[in-house]
This record gives sequence, C-alpha cells and structure tokens, in this order.
Amino acid sequence: MKKIFFKSMFLLCALIVGSNAVWAQSDYSATFTSNVTLSTSGGTSASTAKVKVTGEEATGYDALKAGTGSVAGVIKITVPEGAKYLHLHVAAWNGETVTLTMKQGNTNVTTISLTADSGIKNSSPFTLGNASKATTNYYKTITFASPLAANTEYSFAATTGKRFVIWGVNSEEICATPTFAPNTEEVEKDAEITISCATDGASIYYTTDGSIPTTSSTLYNSSSKPIIDNDKTIKAIAAKAGMANSIVASAEYTVVKADNAITFTGDITSKDIALTGGSAVSSFDIGAITSATYGTPSYAIKSTENLTEGTEFSLNTSTGVISFSQTYKGIIVVTASVAATETYKAASADLTINCSGDLRTPFYLFDDIEELSKGSTITIANGDNIETDGVITLSTTKASVASVDNDAKTITAVAAGSCSITISTAVGDYYSASSKTFTLNVIDYVKLPFVWEGGVKADLLAIAGVSSFGLGSGYGDSHGGYRVQFDNTGDYIQVKTNEQIGYCTVGVKKIGGDGVSSIAAKGSSDGSTWRQSGLAQPINGNQNAIVSLSFNGGFYEDEFYVRFEFTKSSNVGVGPIYIAAIHTRDVSTADKKWGTICLPYKVENAHRSGATFYTIAGKRVDGSGNPTSIVLIEVGTADLVAGKPYIFHAGASDEELIAQSSGAAVANVVTTENNGLVGSFAATSVAEGMYVISGGQVAKCGTGCSIPANRAYINMTTVPEFGVSAPGVRYLEMPLAPENATSLEDIKANETAVKFVYNGQLFIKKNGIIYDVTGRKIR
Repeated sequence: MKKIFFKSMFLLCALIVGSNAVWAQSDYSATFTSNVTLSTSGGTSASTAKVKVTGEEATGYDALKAGTGSVAGVIKITVPEGAKYLHLHVAAWNGETVTLTMKQGNTNVTTISLTADSGIKNSSPFTLGNASKATTNYYKTITFASPLAANTEYSFAATTGKRFVIWGVNSEEICATPTFAPNTEEVEKDAEITISCATDGASIYYTTDGSIPTTSSTLYNSSSKPIIDNDKTIKAIAAKAGMANSIVASAEYTVVKADNAITFTGDITSKDIALTGGSAVSSFDIGAITSATYGTPSYAIKSTENLTEGTEFSLNTSTGVISFSQTYKGIIVVTASVAATETYKAASADLTINCSGDLRTPFYLFDDIEELSKGSTITIANGDNIETDGVITLSTTKASVASVDNDAKTITAVAAGSCSITISTAVGDYYSASSKTFTLNVIDYVKLPFVWEGGVKADLLAIAGVSSFGLGSGYGDSHGGYRVQFDNTGDYIQVKTNEQIGYCTVGVKKIGGDGVSSIAAKGSSDGSTWRQSGLAQPINGNQNAIVSLSFNGGFYEDEFYVRFEFTKSSNVGVGPIYIAAIHTRDVSTADKKWGTICLPYKVENAHRSGATFYTIAGKRVDGSGNPTSIVLIEVGTADLVAGKPYIFHAGASDEELIAQSSGAAVANVVTTENNGLVGSFAATSVAEGMYVISGGQVAKCGTGCSIPANRAYINMTTVPEFGVSAPGVRYLEMPLAPENATSLEDIKANETAVKFVYNGQLFIKKNGIIYDVTGRKIR
C-alpha cells in the first residue's frame, strides 16, 4: 500500500546559505525589541549601546557595538531551544561595507553582507534616519534546518578594522507539522479524516482542492472533519500566536474501488491467425473474444515485431476489429483497456496476434556485374548489403580470382580476372530461401580520372594498379602531401589504367637541394615496353619549391600504362597525381547532330532532347605543327551567353538544333569567342583555310565555303594548343577530317592506298597517313 505523502513549504521565501540556515524576510521587520538577551559576555571588543529609530521611543533599543578601527569585534548570543527562526537587526559603521561570519563553535553557519549607513557613527545612542529604511536595509532572518534541540550559542564576527552594531534580536519557534489519520492512501468512500498537531493550543487550517492553505482557509474542527467522498488531496498547516506557521502537510486519498479485469475467451494471451492460404482471413475481431468485469473496452496497438515489409493493417479502436490490406508475416500486440470510474478500478490486458503468411523474398544490394580492386575485401552482412533472417552461404567459381570465407562472411579479391559469386540464403522465420549470382571483376588498375591527393608511400602503393621501383623510405609529416621520396635516377611510379591516357599532372616538392631534376612520363600498352611521351619536365626552383608538372597529348591510342620516371639532380617529394582520359568523338558522316549556333538571344530551351553545348578548349598538333583535332569542354545551358558562338550536339534527334530564345538582342555583329570559334547572325562567306562542322565532321574549307545565319566557323590559327587541363575534367576530342578526303571511297580512288586489318578493324594507309573506314585520319 502506498504511504501518505507529506509535502512542506516554508512561509518564508528562502535562499539556501550553507548547510544550516537560510535567509528570508518576514512580518518581524518592524520589531526592534529583543527576546534574546544581548550581553557583552563571551564577546571580544564589544560594548553596550542604544539604537534610536525616528518615531520610536526616545531612549532607544538595547544594542551591542563590536570592533574598533584596528580590532575585530565578536558578539555572542544564545538562541533558546525550539527556535526555528532567528530575526535580528544589524548595521555596519559609517562609510563601511562589512561581511559578518556567523558560527556555531568553529563551524561557519552563514555570512551576512552589510551596507554602510551614515546614521551609525559617533557615540550611543545611534540614530537611524527613518524606520522604513532601517527595516528594509537592516532586517535579517536566519532559518534553521530544524528547530533547535537545545539552547545553542552563536557568534557574529567581522574582519579586523570593521565595526558593526546589532539590536532587536528575536528567536521564533515553529508550530509542529500537522498529521493525518488514517494515513493510508486508499480509504472507504465517505471516510472521515482526523488532523492533529503536537503544538498545544495551535489552530489547524486545511484545503481539499490541493491548494496551499493559509490562516484564511477552512478551520479544522474535530466535530466537523473533512470527508473523502471522491479522490482528493488534503493539505493543512498549524498556526499559533508568537510562533511561525507550520510546514504544509499533504495527503493524497483515493476512494476504494471494486476490482476490474479484462480477459480474452479461454483466458488466452496469444492468437494465431493465417493471412494467406486456405484458412486465410482478411480481418480479425478481437472485440468478439474480449470481456470486462465492468465497462466497455477500447483497443490500441501496443507494439509490432518482425513485420515483413509491405504489411498494412488498421485497428478499429472502438470495436477491436483489425483489418489487413497487405498480408505477409509478423507479430502484433493489441492492448484492450477500460478506464477507472468512481466505483471500479482501471484494467487492461494484452493479446499477442501471431500472423502467419507469405515469407518475404531476400533482397540483395548487388548488381549483375560488380567490380572489386585486387586485395580488397567486402563483408556480406544482413542489413548492409542483403536483407534476410536465413543463414548466408557464399561460393566462388574461381578462388584464384576471388576467395570467400563463410565464417567471416567475406569476399576477398585475390588476382585480376573474373569469376562468379553466389550468395545463398536459407529459409528463416520471415524470409524464404533465395540466392543471387553475379559476376565479380577483380581489377588491378585504376579508373580514370585517377586522383591521388598525396601522402605516404604505403598509401599510394596500396592502390590496385599502382606500383613502383626504388623510392626512398619517405619524408616526414612536415612535408604534408609531398612525402613519397624520389632519391635516385631511375626511380619511378607506375600506374595501370582502364582507358587510353590523355594527360597527366604530377606535383613535386624540391627537398634535397637546388639542382634541376626532371620527371619523364612514359606510356605502354602492355606494361613492359615503354615509350617516352614528349620531353621530360624539369623541376626548377629553389629548395622546398613546389612545382606542378604537366604531360599532355603525347600518349598513343593503345597506351593504358603510364610511368613517371625520375632523373636526379636533387631529391624530390612526390605529391598529388592526376591522370585523365581524352574521349574521342566518332564524327562519322552518318552523325548529322553536330553543328554550331550563334544567336542574338540567349538559348532558353532546346527543342531536341539531350542537346549539349561546347566551347573550344584547344587544339592538338602533330610533329610538324599541323592541327589534328580540337578539344571541347561542355558548357551548361544556364551558362550560355547571347551573341556568343557554341558547338552543339542535338542529342536524341537526327535533325539540327532548333532553339527558343527570349530577352533583349545583342548588336548584330560578328563576334569571336571561345578560342577561335567565330559566329555571325547573318549568312557569311568563310575564307579558305578556315574550318566548319559539316556533315558531322570538322572539315577544312576550300573556295566558296559559307555558313548560314546564326552559325559559326573555326579559325584554327587562333585556337591555342591544348595544354594544362583541370584534373578530373572529362574533355571531348574531335579529330579533323582529312583534307580532300571525306569518305572511304575518296581514299580508295588512289591505287597506292594500302588496306590492312588491325584488332579486327579495316584501315587504309595513303601517303603515310592512316584512315579508318569513315575517312577519318587516325595517324
């Protein structure tokens, strides 16, 4: 049985100070007479005095003055047994701010901060200017944690050189806290409650609505006691003249109610239902099997467990009918309950519904073809890359390519190649048996664009496809990302890639002196035969200089390996490495989607789905300086500018681009923009030697060449050579059509042309130039 709860509230608003006392204000603020005798006995540097208050008796009130300008004063008083509160008036000397320490023996009780007053000075009697100021500034109350068990001596002391005056010291007892009978929480209806107080002559005041009682509340009378006719809280205080009101006592009572209970037919606690099969149900009536001693139950979902994905149901909270719209499998717990009334207790009961139905098919987060770097490991875990509650089993067709560990549930890439991995799951409680087979390609190369931000050698060489020769032990943390050490001629870093290499950049830091070292980039198709791509790049600058080296445009079509080889003059630290591919566009005569555009308005919408716009980034040249291709970089539609020319690809349609335009027109002038791309708003004759995009090709103009209105041509002489490129950017390269040869038939017309097959494709060589079957110059 829960016991009665007693709650207390001090009449005095209190701030806790120390462990033995609290400060407060009370109705004693105008009382200057003392019921505690003031004496110099036991004190130090203390003398008797008088304090006069304007409007009060002429002779003043008994007081003690403590301390001198050089000696600390101590006043001792005895507080009588039973005191709960100590009230006093105390003032500092003229012009001084004083902190008093109150002690019981050697134990600090609290401190009192005093503000100086001009009236406390000279000789006794000391006069306070006005009673109101005196009470608000100088009245203090100390509240003891409990009434004193015996007469207790307390001392008040100031620091050396500080003086104070004390008068009007009063002790106050507190009435005992009222008690209730009976003191149990649960009582019979209409029970009478007796309230008593241990303080003789005290009056008791109470409330029955839970509010805090005062002396204006109902006065307790033993012949007319409070009645518990329903659940209620009674609070009471005791009061007596000359004593402080008691702590508030509180008791919570409830009227005894009859027992109530909810049961399900046959006293069951769980029910099995089928959601699929011959005995399947679409709803279940929990209310039909529910009974209560008193009241009509309501229903609520308490919890669900292991519901298969897609399970949908609803519960009628009044009738207890649960309906299923999507049925799989799981557990649903429903709570039936009735609320308490004046005569009956509340009651509730849970029914666990075990829903049997279709098992869910395991879900695999694997594509039909997966890729894993050599030396890497993946873990097959439920919830991470597969959803099942059945046992997982792994198998591989080539353990030499990728091995499996069924204890650790891991797949480890062993060597480059392909194999089949099968993940099988056994039937579980909520998932059926299933399996997934996919092709795993173990790669020993990096994918372009390759970006390494720099760091230590071990991290670089841990990347599949990266190897090295030589290399020092590495530089320290102070060199940041430039810690891979080239310290001997012939040291190299080698990277195997998945695409034809277009360009590379390598960042280096000179560490071992001011000499000029160099790095050469070499390409290879098989990783054994190497060809240097262009000139070695010198590493200029003083010691600790950081240099970025670029290698562009010198790699052959079949070169998928690159090696950065070092020639030493002084040591260097290798930092960031970027390798990117150049994607060559097949500009066959069948592709009519390529063209140019130059409008006086900004292109707002392309009619052709997937239209893409480009500017010219640069051109590539052969050993004689003749252009061989142009390199394009894509421009987002939002970045297009009115009046500037662009190259476009129309996307899904074979027709030329048609654009909707809006906004103010720019001046109708020919404008040159984007590294040699020249556009015009009117039809224009193009000078011989310029280039146009015609028939899906970049072709050189002869005589009589022209472009329609709002189109553009290319002045190849003003297109810069393609140089240093932004790492990771994917460019598009468009080879130039061979001069005077726009088709295979044009080339074959010269009988000196030689046909040959390479990698299953037909090529023709004429005058030292190789063409493919579309007439495109290859080399």
